[in-house]
Amino acid sequence: SVSLVAVIVLVGRAPWSARREAPVIVDYYPVVPLRTSSSGFVRQVYVRSGQQVTAGTPIALLANPEQTLQRHSLQQELNQALAKVQVLRDAQELAGLTAEIARAEALQKRVDELIHRDSEMTLLAPADGVVLTPDLQSLSGRYLVPGSEVCRIGAGDTKQVLALVAQQDL
Repeated sequence: SVSLVAVIVLVGRAPWSARREAPVIVDYYPVVPLRTSSSGFVRQVYVRSGQQVTAGTPIALLANPEQTLQRHSLQQELNQALAKVQVLRDAQELAGLTAEIARAEALQKRVDELIHRDSEMTLLAPADGVVLTPDLQSLSGRYLVPGSEVCRIGAGDTKQVLALVAQQDL
């Protein structure tokens, strides 16, 4: 009981008030950014700020006409190479056949890569949560490069509070 009296006396003499005012920021924690992995123009935005989304929900659609044209061109080249492979196979020209098969395989690899890039043009929510970015519709028509942040998702029910308190008030 002597130690309790000492604590009460010390606290009673401390220049401390139970109430302090300070600016605070309350934000979702964690916040997960959605970034582009391909470049392109934002063709359509599917969500709005404050909307609840689940992981995998489409957020926006990008379009890259140059990439699409390149894929179509490579696909035509691949089709021609495959036709040539068949002609060389029928003619039993092994030297030309081997070279054309290698060319067709390289073209197929490039086409597959572009198909994969096309699949990345639909931007999906990386996590369950709330869309935090205001005015997403303003992105429509803008050109984004790989790594551009499209929006932020406040994931989970946890929030973080940041307060600005002067050191002398601690």
